Amino acid sequence: MLKYQLYDKALFFIFMIICTFGIIEVVTQRDVTIQLPDSQIVNGTLGPESSSNVHFMYNSSFVSLTLDKSGGLAKVFGRAVTTSRPSAKSSTTGPKTSTSALPASKAPLSHSNSTTVHFTVTTCGIPVDPNTPANVFAKSLKVYVSEDPLNPQPGPSNYTAQYDVTNGYVKFTSTSRIIYIGVFTPVQTGLVGNYTFQIGASTQRAMHYIPSLVPNIALEDTDNSTALFRIDQDIDSSLISTYIAESNYVQDLQNSLCAFQYFQSNKLSHAVISYNLTTRGFIYPNYGSRITISIRQLTNGTKYTALVVYNQPNVENVPSKSSPIFLKTKSQTNCRLITGLSFCDRVAYSVPANPALPVSTIVDFFNNLALSYYQNFSISVAQLSNTSHYSLVRDINDCLASYKNWICAVTIPRCGDVDGTGITREVNQSRVSDIDSQMVPGAYIEVPPCIDLCYNTTQSCPVTLSFACPPNKTLLLSSYGMMGPNNNASNGTNGMFCNPMGSDWVKSNIAVRKDILPGHWKWVIILINIILGVWVSSAELRM
Repeated sequence: MLKYQLYDKALFFIFMIICTFGIIEVVTQRDVTIQLPDSQIVNGTLGPESSSNVHFMYNSSFVSLTLDKSGGLAKVFGRAVTTSRPSAKSSTTGPKTSTSALPASKAPLSHSNSTTVHFTVTTCGIPVDPNTPANVFAKSLKVYVSEDPLNPQPGPSNYTAQYDVTNGYVKFTSTSRIIYIGVFTPVQTGLVGNYTFQIGASTQRAMHYIPSLVPNIALEDTDNSTALFRIDQDIDSSLISTYIAESNYVQDLQNSLCAFQYFQSNKLSHAVISYNLTTRGFIYPNYGSRITISIRQLTNGTKYTALVVYNQPNVENVPSKSSPIFLKTKSQTNCRLITGLSFCDRVAYSVPANPALPVSTIVDFFNNLALSYYQNFSISVAQLSNTSHYSLVRDINDCLASYKNWICAVTIPRCGDVDGTGITREVNQSRVSDIDSQMVPGAYIEVPPCIDLCYNTTQSCPVTLSFACPPNKTLLLSSYGMMGPNNNASNGTNGMFCNPMGSDWVKSNIAVRKDILPGHWKWVIILINIILGVWVSSAELRM
């Protein structure tokens, strides 16, 4: 009898093993649809193969159950199994797919048929084509939506609505109690790497926002490892954040803050971002200060895209009117970015110098060089009577200020890049011989000073000082550049950039002041100037 009992138990044990393996086989042949928790972000990864995909389900009733403090079976069935797709390499998704969900919110939510659910999908990373010189990147992810319980796995051939994740972001809404979402890769071949993305669902608000870009940002310059920006508006640095990524990796992802965060944390974590104050950007330094943003430890000769964003979410969720900052670090190492000069305080750009020299040595050399020329000029100016009227609108102080800007631009040459336009300075051919003997920069490209600096000095100083600008165009273009029609110091009539040394600020401020004056006040100011001129002339005649 005992023998038969042991035999029955053995058969039962074998039967259970067979059933267990059978169940495992059935489960592994079924795909898994990920339950989206409310007001949480789910991370996902898709391989680069065409039509790799993963499916999600949002069930408002189910969400209410999973948020129940009692837990129970609602937690066990947090992922609903659906049918008919190939065996999964991941325990939760389709081929070459992985997801991870953050814990569900603890606060219970109420749902009804009329509740609007906000969905967002944002691309954090995309694969590339390594066989092309420019690293052609993958197309946008596709999102397919179904509100039909009989179609729990929407795709290119069966969907209620479809969306492209344009520029790395898409937002849509639904009032259905159960919504099925499929995220698909487009049809493409030859790519390396994965798509990474985030998906969020919430009855309260969108879980992702298009970045709200800070306007009025000027790229001051770069060298081979550093970029320097200036924000031309009053703002506290605690209200903003800065992100930077290689342009190749965030191409067509400018609406995805996740893409910049992903690149910066995974491939550019060594970069150092710092904020400081400067008076650059003001005609008169006492008027206030601006924020500068310095990003160090970048790679030479590399194109980057930077975002300076408000920390406050973009609740309107519309693309910003401002643009990202596009820049390229210089290829050569003999151009060094300097700032903080005590005399030439408007200098914030790369200068030719031996890469072995400390930055402090470079700063001191150029600052003292310009100061020595200025002191010689100021001696000549001091011999003139400060009370003599040689202009109705300018005096000796204006002359000295204009000369200072000019001499700083001329004695502190601004470096261009090897693939840019400018004046080629071969070895020992700098404007000032002291640069070659002390800084030993070698060959470099110079961005010439803007001719406006010279013109402004001739207009501000007495003719007795004999300060003059090049008289003909050929000589002018060999030493200076011209600002463009928008006074942006770029692409002037000679096709070169030029170094404005603040002369573009003067024109911009004059334009702003002119625009804010009502029409009749402009005539009043003109009349006052005429009366003042007549009075000065008559006073000089009486003397």
